[in-house]
This record gives sequence, C-alpha cells and structure tokens, in this order.
Amino acid sequence: MDRIDGHVDFGTLSPIVSLTLLSEKDEEINIPTMVDTGYNGELILPESKIHKLNLEYVGTIDGELANGELIEMKLFKGRLQWIGGIVEVAIGSTESESPLLGTLLLTDCELHVNFRNGAVEISKAS
Repeated sequence: MDRIDGHVDFGTLSPIVSLTLLSEKDEEINIPTMVDTGYNGELILPESKIHKLNLEYVGTIDGELANGELIEMKLFKGRLQWIGGIVEVAIGSTESESPLLGTLLLTDCELHVNFRNGAVEISKAS
C-alpha cells in the first residue's frame, strides 16, 4: 500500500479514511476514522472496537481535551496496516463512537484534503 485514500464527510466537513487494524488473531477489521490534526497521538478508538480487536492493555496516559479538560485515557497496543506495511501503534480508548487518527502517524506523510471534490489522500512525503 503506497497511499491511503478517503473522502470528506460533507455533513461534518471531516476528512475520513478507512483504516485496517489487525486483531490478536490477525483478523482484519476496517474502521472508518476521522483525521484529527488537533490530536497529536496515533489513534483513538471506541472501547467497543478495542474489545472486538482484543488489544493488549498497556496502561494509562494523561491528556487534554480541546475544552481544556484534563483526562486519563486507557492505552492499548495494536497493529495497523499503514503505508509501507504493518506498524505497531498506541491506541487510546474513548467512550465516543468516533475513531480518530492523530498527527503522530502523519509525521513522515503528506495529507491532502480537497474540500471541493471531497478527496482525501495520505502518502509518504517525498
């Protein structure tokens, strides 16, 4: 896989990509995920998806929400099909049903969002 394609959700104006995560038994699970440039971690998934993937719990991490509220988030270890192969990622859990892709996974990538035609593309930076 040399790039990840997605679309703009015109209802929320959010860039969405479908990520493929691997369960403990190597089952592939596709999860539509919002690209959140305000989140500087790797991934946040709903607790229901984390349980479905049977991910390994590794501890907690402190975080700050956009409204300034400080929270403690459960952290899990997961595997993701990413540009160039399978990578191990840190996954925070949320009670929300909205998965988030953070900027830590984008550090060596280019993110293109075309709000006019609805195209989203993540590729390795050249």
